[in-house]
Amino acid sequence: MFRKNLFTFLFVSIVYISSYAQSKNLKSVLLQLNIKESDCYKELVVEKTIPYAPGKSVLIVPKIVEREEDDYFLLDSYILIIDSNTGKILNKFFEKEAWTSDAIVLKEIRIDFAPYKISTNTRAFGVRIKFEGSSRYNPYVTESISLFVPEGSVLKRVLKSAEVYSYQGEYTDNCKGEISEEKKVIIISENKTNNYNDLTIKSTSKVTTISGSNGDCKYKDIPGKPIVTTLKFNGTEYK
Repeated sequence: MFRKNLFTFLFVSIVYISSYAQSKNLKSVLLQLNIKESDCYKELVVEKTIPYAPGKSVLIVPKIVEREEDDYFLLDSYILIIDSNTGKILNKFFEKEAWTSDAIVLKEIRIDFAPYKISTNTRAFGVRIKFEGSSRYNPYVTESISLFVPEGSVLKRVLKSAEVYSYQGEYTDNCKGEISEEKKVIIISENKTNNYNDLTIKSTSKVTTISGSNGDCKYKDIPGKPIVTTLKFNGTEYK
């Protein structure tokens, strides 16, 4: 029964409460970017103090390009390092039409301050993007991460949209279906390419088959073979 309830929970589209937390710096930053508040997708704004850089924060500002329905929108991406006290922009990354939400809905943007120390004097931070499908019978969740480092007055993206989690499959009420799940972990290698440490990606996966009848569902997990890959810095980004 627990497994059945767990899968039911995973299949239901989760309604997120906005992560926008009344950032004291947002208005100041929007003025600097010349963006109207009405053009800012506030539900996905996120700001977080940098634990290893006192007085600085990362602020992500999604700017609306198009918005037709609740789950359809097209956003420009502003990823910023700011002065935590004044809101002054110190470093900026911009990408036009970076995120599209439609049948697969952009649910969450998170800032990741895990110790991505990619060189002796360089520590990156991550931006995680989560998308989720709305179908109970065809569940779909994916999460990707991009890594950024400050360089002068800009933010340099050194890793673009690397998938770190996926969950998808097909399921019916009469205990028929198959679900696949894959998780990836980024480990900083001691080996270097072009002065940046290589990234070791460790992937684990499983396929869960669902069988049975009359509501008596049986679940069988089939682990996949662990996979290890390496991303190397080519002078511009990790590939």
